[in-house]
Amino acid sequence: LNPISQGTRTLRAYMQWLVSNTPEVERVLLLCKKELIGFYEGAGFRMVGPSLVEHGADQWYEMAQKTAFAAAVGAACKADETDR
Repeated sequence: LNPISQGTRTLRAYMQWLVSNTPEVERVLLLCKKELIGFYEGAGFRMVGPSLVEHGADQWYEMAQKTAFAAAVGAACKADETDR
């Protein structure tokens, strides 16, 4: 099993848990380094832009995902599983 695919599935599952258990949360924000942007985009996050956070020499980037989007992705995945 590809570790990146497993990580993406784990992150999507966490987002589904978050949607189900914390309905008051409207979006999730995170900071990452440039080399992880594609990973988080694969899990449904979108780029907000460079972060103002300074830690070490590397630039940090802010990414976000609305929980409504995560809920829609989860519903689509469940529908796809029942179609199989």
